[in-house]
Amino acid sequence: MFALPKPVGFVLSGGGSLGAYQVGMLRSLKAHGVVPDLIAGTSIGAWNGAVLAEDPDRAAERLSDVWLSVERHDLIPSGWRNRYRAYQADRSSMFPGDAVRGFLGRVLRTKAIEELAVPFCAVATSVERGRAVVLGSGPLEPALRASAAVPGVFSAVHLNGEDLYDGGLVANVPVWAAIDMGAKSLVVLDCARPSGILGPPTSIVDAVSFSVNVIFRRQTLTDVPAVSERVPVIYLQGPDRRGRVSAWDLDHVAESIGEAMASSAQTLDCLDIDGPGLYGDVLVSKQESSETSTSQQ
Repeated sequence: MFALPKPVGFVLSGGGSLGAYQVGMLRSLKAHGVVPDLIAGTSIGAWNGAVLAEDPDRAAERLSDVWLSVERHDLIPSGWRNRYRAYQADRSSMFPGDAVRGFLGRVLRTKAIEELAVPFCAVATSVERGRAVVLGSGPLEPALRASAAVPGVFSAVHLNGEDLYDGGLVANVPVWAAIDMGAKSLVVLDCARPSGILGPPTSIVDAVSFSVNVIFRRQTLTDVPAVSERVPVIYLQGPDRRGRVSAWDLDHVAESIGEAMASSAQTLDCLDIDGPGLYGDVLVSKQESSETSTSQQ
């Protein structure tokens, strides 16, 4: 068994339906006695993280129930009338936010971030400033909607005097937010899998996902290694599955949870924490890491 300096910060990435991986990761972490003292999340990671912050003892079980029962129409209503209504209300988005608002209301009981059992923040992107906005106080539900407001899919959320979009645009793995909250060690639950192979897109939806994944990858290759020079970072990522798993696909949730639980357990079993550094799954190949460093010089 390994020990981490406290406070231990859990960092949950965005990644759409790939957030099911984080449920399996949380199961393994709980089995290994690793619990959060604070939580930072982006997009779907903020949603999972809010459940974890609300009920840390039962979060893995609650999230399993949610993920295994959720359907696409729970978040994105079908039918041309809904799309037309969203377009008339906001010509920059395809879907109204009513379904998301109702879904979050059913999943969570807590109304304000300050009322959560574990300190928590959700990360969004300021539309006006193009910078990360850390939401660590105030109403919970709009903060979670803002953190997951994918541009073009959902409308921006007006909160605290500004319009906010999905935090993945600037901080898909919000490690710096957790450090600012006081974390002395981090556990990163990255469902976007930046070391995976990006296959060629075959549809418009795939093309959007491809673009987003490139953004996620570049952020992660920069932020996670930089933070690991300061504090120990356990890095977990989704298992290496053959074939493309879309960020909009909810047909493989049970499989994703089981695979992530098994791969995370294998990683955690082999850890030996000894000061600051990057521990756990391989983040990138040496060649790609070198190319990233060169491109930033």
